[in-house]
Amino acid sequence: MSAYRYLVFPRHQQPTAEEVAEFERYAPLLKRRFAIGRERKTEALVFAFEIEIFDQAMAADEGFEMLIRKWQVHGCELVDKLKFVKDPAALRPTNTHVQQRRMSQEKIVVAKQYLAQEAIARSLLGVQHTLERQAWLQRVGKAVPYALIALGTMGVIASGFYVSNRIQNSNRERRQETIERVSTDAMSETVEISTKEPKINE
Repeated sequence: MSAYRYLVFPRHQQPTAEEVAEFERYAPLLKRRFAIGRERKTEALVFAFEIEIFDQAMAADEGFEMLIRKWQVHGCELVDKLKFVKDPAALRPTNTHVQQRRMSQEKIVVAKQYLAQEAIARSLLGVQHTLERQAWLQRVGKAVPYALIALGTMGVIASGFYVSNRIQNSNRERRQETIERVSTDAMSETVEISTKEPKINE
């Protein structure tokens, strides 16, 4: 059985400065019998504890146990066999506030990029609508002269037909009307009969 128990952090993951400060408060509980280093192959951060002291600290202090369990929830593993290389420089705690600020800045950048892309899309859509309107106006502009010519031609034809019809029918009497008028005039005329005897030339 190994004399050490190792707490292995995920590769490229570090505890926060606040977590490291909390861990250091438990140093007396661990009798300072621990070491900081890295896993030889993966270069992952490792905390090495003597098994007996580590188990006693876990059972004796709920706060220390909660800290270890929190690291486990975030991906840390407890193993009894590991190619451990002692290296205090492997511990490079991160600043929580810096991380939050960096995340906020990244979110702002992403939001700005989204807004910029949306503005570009709207601009392109506006340009497309403008081009479509211009194309429609050009088609209408080309069609208007032909429409005006057609309307003018139809107007001239209609006017000519109307004038011709008026000229032809202005003083012309229909045949039936002529017959009726002549018959009426003939019947209304009086015939004078002379009663005088004709003179005989002597």
